[in-house]
Amino acid sequence: MREVIITLKRALQLSREDRLMFYRLLSAQMQAGIVPARACRSLIRLSGLPKGVRELARAAAEADSQSRPVSEGFARTGLIPPIESGLLTIAEKNGQLREAFDEIIEQGEDRQLQFFAAVIRPNIYYTVIVTMLFMFVWQADEFFAQIKLAATDNPLTKLSIALQIYLFPALGIAGSIALMIAYGMQRWIGPWRRILGPFDEQARLQFSIRFLDLAGMMARRGAANTSILEALIRVYGKARYLQHHARQALQKISGRGEEWESALAGGLVPVDHADLLRGLVPGGSREMYPAGYRTISIMQKQILRQRFQRIQVILKMMLLGTILYLLAALAEGMVSIFDTVQNL
Repeated sequence: MREVIITLKRALQLSREDRLMFYRLLSAQMQAGIVPARACRSLIRLSGLPKGVRELARAAAEADSQSRPVSEGFARTGLIPPIESGLLTIAEKNGQLREAFDEIIEQGEDRQLQFFAAVIRPNIYYTVIVTMLFMFVWQADEFFAQIKLAATDNPLTKLSIALQIYLFPALGIAGSIALMIAYGMQRWIGPWRRILGPFDEQARLQFSIRFLDLAGMMARRGAANTSILEALIRVYGKARYLQHHARQALQKISGRGEEWESALAGGLVPVDHADLLRGLVPGGSREMYPAGYRTISIMQKQILRQRFQRIQVILKMMLLGTILYLLAALAEGMVSIFDTVQNL
């Protein structure tokens, strides 16, 4: 609950779009040769910028004046999600702050990789219609009582009473299942993940993308494989699944002397994708790994987009079916009322 409150507070103070704009402004200035602290000082003087953006820029400038990393200043504001903050901290230590900004921007702008944007948002219109129809049906029983019409046998009355009895318990059960799935995707390891069903495969794909993007960014600077795993552990400290498999991969490499792809297979990267990485990097050539990571990441993102697209279509069909059913129930109920009135 505390994390939910913090997330809501962060969203109210600095929207996702404003945060990406801030990264984009810094990236552009750094590409022009301006150091991050100086870029932030220039943003402080700009009028019209959102308050949250100016606060981030001010905190980074203050951190630099105290000989601390600008990423530490970002983190102190609490306006940046922990995952992004950790990634920027690692990137700054490795001299890749601009690359990290660009990576976050690319992922943030690709809404088809976000469940809400790819699945829920396209169906908001239908969801609103379903909600309104439920409200009409819910009130039908009370409406008949108000006009003093005996309608106990009316199908609309029966549906209205059924909704009043079962709707909230059903929503409570559905919400509990959704929370369990969301928690399990991040935290569960081992046999427990079988409970997640298809959501486990989706989560593994998303974790693999996060790992590959971080690995690609660090490999371009020549980071060792163990350094990549250690950075992954620091950046994704609250994702127990990533933590577990990153530590497991470290143990396989350091303790058992396994090759890199074998250490990743089945944990941080799906087994067949790890085999593909092995084929993309013949002989384990270090300079070829960044391209290999990027190739597999692009492929996985496309797989995820297609999966979300299918879920979005299924959800739309379910909502349309519910709309038709409720409209039919309303129509049947109104016809029954008309017949009852006629017979009075």
